[in-house]
Amino acid sequence: MNSQADRALAPLGTPAFRRLWLATATAHTGYWAQSVAVAWWLVEREYGPQVVALAHVSSSLPVLLLSYGSGWLIDRFDYLRVQRAAQGWVLLTSVALLALMCVHSPSPHGLLLLTGLMGAGVALRNPAWQAGIGQIVSLRHLSAAIVLSSVAFNLARTLGPLIAGLFISVWGVWSAFLYNAITTCILFVTLQWPRVQHAETRPKAACALAPISPRSRAWLGCLCLRAAGIGFPTSALLALLPTVASTEHKDPHAYVALLGAFGGGGLVAAVIRPRLIRVLSPDHLLDICCVIFATCLLFVAWRPNGHLLGPVALAGATWLILFSTLNVAVHSHSESSYRGRALATYMTSAFGGMAAGGLLWGWLAELRGCDAALLVAAAVLSCGLVFHRPRVCQGPG
Repeated sequence: MNSQADRALAPLGTPAFRRLWLATATAHTGYWAQSVAVAWWLVEREYGPQVVALAHVSSSLPVLLLSYGSGWLIDRFDYLRVQRAAQGWVLLTSVALLALMCVHSPSPHGLLLLTGLMGAGVALRNPAWQAGIGQIVSLRHLSAAIVLSSVAFNLARTLGPLIAGLFISVWGVWSAFLYNAITTCILFVTLQWPRVQHAETRPKAACALAPISPRSRAWLGCLCLRAAGIGFPTSALLALLPTVASTEHKDPHAYVALLGAFGGGGLVAAVIRPRLIRVLSPDHLLDICCVIFATCLLFVAWRPNGHLLGPVALAGATWLILFSTLNVAVHSHSESSYRGRALATYMTSAFGGMAAGGLLWGWLAELRGCDAALLVAAAVLSCGLVFHRPRVCQGPG
């Protein structure tokens, strides 16, 4: 187990990766703290589940609209320059959100609009961070580094809500926005440091518009269709979780606890995933995780005795395995000349599915209730396994 943990943490031995990973993880905690504050602010003012679900959509929709443009920029220019510009935009919008919360009580439309504008910066930044991993760490540590980037996201999903719950209870909703602005500034400053380039770094101008072969294009299309097919139904849990929590308790602590369980499950999954990959092929692992996530959706919909922490934690574990496995496949089987576009296309598909799902599940919950929406999402995820599950993790055929 120790050697397994050592392999999982090996990329942190690279100073540049360790510095950026820590700063990115910190920024993610601020982003999640603010997300909790926005969702709970809407719940407290008794907006319906459709409006609450829009808080999730507003952070996912910009990824659908802008990620491919980010991929083109990454392949055309230096990935670090794209990160710096995008993070500067995120910093500006985070300060604007903080000012909005401090000056007066905002309308939900203004709050969601600024949240979406911040999501636009994140949509440009994240593909650049993902593409840069392969230029910072060595090839033998690439898979572990990709999983660690997912761990940072899930670690933030665990700590961010806890921080938000503490800040909201003591100082109010605005304090979570202040924390997000501070952590966003930390990442922006970190990105200004001189980078340490890996030997694989290439001149961008020579290969910015390199074409993608028909075989690779077909494989990438199948992978993106699989990512959208997973992101669409799984988004129901995160989109409706604030409303589900509010039906049990009238304070933010239940929602914080459930988000913490989701992120904590992801941390456990990061440790056991290498062992699972040795036993199962990545494609079979995707199928199994889809079945488990659908089962978790059923448990949350039925809420036996209100015990939700276990199913939500298990859903968090399978969610990390699903998307980190697809992410590793994109990195491993796309050429460096178009990797930025491949990653951006994958992220567009995954987050586009989440954004579309958030809209549908929020609308369905408004009409028929959260339980019905979660049951339909579980059915859609199960049907996807029956009718479309391409083998995409082994690369172009």
